[in-house]
Amino acid sequence: MRINSPGFYSLSEADYFGDPCPKPSLTQTIAKILLERSPMHAWHAHPRLNPRYEEDTDRKYDLGNVCHTLLLGAGKRIIPLNFDDYRTKAAREAREAAIGGGRVPVLTKLLDKAHEMREAAETQMGGPMVGQGEIALCWVDGSTWYRTKIDMLAEDRLTVWDYKTTSQIMGTDTLQGKMVNDGWDIQAAMHESGLNALAPNGAGRRRHYFLVQETSRPYALFTCRLSEGSLDMGRHKLARADATWRACMLANQWPSPSRNVNVLELPAWAMRQALQPDPVTGEI
Repeated sequence: MRINSPGFYSLSEADYFGDPCPKPSLTQTIAKILLERSPMHAWHAHPRLNPRYEEDTDRKYDLGNVCHTLLLGAGKRIIPLNFDDYRTKAAREAREAAIGGGRVPVLTKLLDKAHEMREAAETQMGGPMVGQGEIALCWVDGSTWYRTKIDMLAEDRLTVWDYKTTSQIMGTDTLQGKMVNDGWDIQAAMHESGLNALAPNGAGRRRHYFLVQETSRPYALFTCRLSEGSLDMGRHKLARADATWRACMLANQWPSPSRNVNVLELPAWAMRQALQPDPVTGEI
């Protein structure tokens, strides 16, 4: 599927992740790769640029995908598989057939857990989520196209919710670490940019929440917001990635990491280790 104009779209997973825009579009995932790795890596990860692109179907995403679908009422189609695990040939073939048909295969026991998590999340939120689930935003600035997908967008388009699952034990420190590692600041900045382009009347009045649920009982749900300073840093990062994307698209060149010389410093722990007194001579 291809789209012809900017707007809000309800797209299948295959259409969205295949990039339906008139030209290859920039996403928060590609922006993060541009910043943390290289343009070469970004080209390799883009479905419209890399003719040998392959979607990541790692099983570690199964529970998160199923929880998204159950909680948001939208997303990838689920197909339960009545196997204990994927060790048998029949189980592996059933999983591959489901993926090939555009569905999320999930072991029955994992689906039962996802239902428990949804019930726990809705209890903690005081009810089911209401709004437009899994809504895609596609917009253009000059000749550059962008796309992003919002987990849940309020009907007035002023509140955004992004739902995450984690096997970690969450607290202030781990939430901050997850925010940094997963690039929430870039994601929030991308959502803001798309909403401002498509629904400008709400600019400056929106609230963006990240809902993080532990995957172990009691399936605690944490509600998070980025500080204005963190969001501003996300805007700065996104602007840097955008500039790199535009330059690479214009020149059709995607430099590898070898173009930059990495000057490495010994980390603090290695310096302390090197400066420890010798246990025999006492010398440093």
